[in-house]
Amino acid sequence: MNAARWQTLPKRIQLLSIMAELERARTWEQERGAQFTGALERALDLLDLTFGDPRWKNETLQLLMLRDEIAKRYANLTNKSTLSLSRAL
Repeated sequence: MNAARWQTLPKRIQLLSIMAELERARTWEQERGAQFTGALERALDLLDLTFGDPRWKNETLQLLMLRDEIAKRYANLTNKSTLSLSRAL
């Protein structure tokens, strides 16, 4: 998805799209294969597009915290069995 298209989506849909990728990653986490990493990469890509959307300027810190948690999972820096969104949100 390109930035122009992403910014036309309502904020709620943007957030739900990111959450859907995280749910896919959680489902595939035990296998730690290409599907798991692909879902995390897509979530990171969507978050990066979100940073360019001026409607999110007041939530930048929360988005950065969420991105940091996802990046840790991607880099395998934590040993949690599930992705914890509540910590970042």
